[in-house]
Amino acid sequence: MPAVKKSKSLEHKRRNPYSAETQKRIADQEAQEQELSSLLFGHISSDTTEAAFDEEKKTNQAEKNKTDAPVWVDEDDEEVSADLVGVNRLKKLRKAQAETRISGAEYNMRLRARFEYTNGSVATQWAQQVSHDSDDDDHHRKDGDDSDDDEVHVSLEGILQDTTSLIGHDADLPPNIIDVKRCTDANDKAPSQATIQAVKFHSSGEVVMTASMDKMLRFFRVDGKTNPKLSGIHLHNFPVYSASFIGNSGRVVASSRRPHYYIYDSVSGKLDMIRKILGKDEKSLEKSVASPDGRFIAFGANDGYIIVVDAHSNLRIADLKLNGSIRSLTFTPDSEHIVASGSDGDVYRFDTRKWACVERFSNADGSTIWSVAASSRFLAVGADSGVVNLYDDVLPSSSVYQPSKKPIKSIMNMQTSANVLNFNGDGQILAMCSRKTKDMLKLVHVPSRTVFSNWPTSRTPLGYAWSMDFSPDNQFLAIGNTKGKCLLYNLKHYSNN
Repeated sequence: MPAVKKSKSLEHKRRNPYSAETQKRIADQEAQEQELSSLLFGHISSDTTEAAFDEEKKTNQAEKNKTDAPVWVDEDDEEVSADLVGVNRLKKLRKAQAETRISGAEYNMRLRARFEYTNGSVATQWAQQVSHDSDDDDHHRKDGDDSDDDEVHVSLEGILQDTTSLIGHDADLPPNIIDVKRCTDANDKAPSQATIQAVKFHSSGEVVMTASMDKMLRFFRVDGKTNPKLSGIHLHNFPVYSASFIGNSGRVVASSRRPHYYIYDSVSGKLDMIRKILGKDEKSLEKSVASPDGRFIAFGANDGYIIVVDAHSNLRIADLKLNGSIRSLTFTPDSEHIVASGSDGDVYRFDTRKWACVERFSNADGSTIWSVAASSRFLAVGADSGVVNLYDDVLPSSSVYQPSKKPIKSIMNMQTSANVLNFNGDGQILAMCSRKTKDMLKLVHVPSRTVFSNWPTSRTPLGYAWSMDFSPDNQFLAIGNTKGKCLLYNLKHYSNN
């Protein structure tokens, strides 16, 4: 009898390899991934996904009948199969719960459909054959414009129009008084246990990330009321000094005072450690920033070097040099320039298209520069003295080096170093704060070059502000402090418009 019981127990384990607790944890993890994916890339229900797959199959079949045969077909695709159950991130490709395996060709087709549904057909239009059947195409060919540039231009124009519609056209922000309402802390459901080094909104505007010295990356859905936590990941022995989203994706780059850095995919949960930058022997990569278009990652390295790597391959593509040690670096909103500053009191601008210095000037303040920020029209430079200089973002017409450049405005409302600067999306607000003084944060009305007088007040519980970011739609301002809180404020002007 004992042998029979043992046999039944083994059989039960074979049928149920996971305990009930483990199964619940896996289910919760899949639910979190699905929710985060829907927030970053749009909601995708099972019915919608199935309809997209079916529609894609019909479209592919119709196009196949019209176009020429493929140049090359891998015959092995029909012999292999894909397991949709064994790998968690492939479960979303299933059309039915009972489906476990599909052929290689079917797997290939579903991946393509999934990619186009998530990223839009614009992402692949450059690879499609150009139809020459319409009268419009004939007209273009008669004009001699038969290059592929037109097709790419149309695709990029569509993307830019979509982005503009998301950002919106806000009315002019009035000066002097700003209507600000405090919301529930963005990380109220899971406060950090140490200083929040970085706060970043995803381009969707619905997700905010906090990176802390407690070695955690946390993601929250921003609704201004409950701000539920979506997910989080612990980076072993890696207190995070810098973190930012890579373009419009859900991928995040995190760096520290270590020779390696991490790339974390917040949707799939995949974590990649880049052990070192090939060709460089750096002991610290604590300063990092990703370009807005998601192509580059720039690191502040030793001896005044800026190391730029490709955001997809993580291979080094450029080394840029400052005369002093690096204090701050950022990309311009169009990702065409890197602006950096350091201990020598100069501001440098590098062109990302030719990786050359195109501008260098001495800050009017003369002291060590701690922070720089760029909008589409202006450049802000914060110094150790607390003075923030606002410059017109215009490249010099003659010499690259300018011994001095006159600011259009010197803002002197802080008595300690201006450590963090940040423009909002439309460039009408410049936020500036000092890490050395409690509650030292100011908002500047950029068009009038004046500081808002009514907020923050002496009773605004900011603490020691350490990091901050505006949401893409300008409705929220998130502020991370040394207590591990991510304060969230609603800017009513943008909510009402």
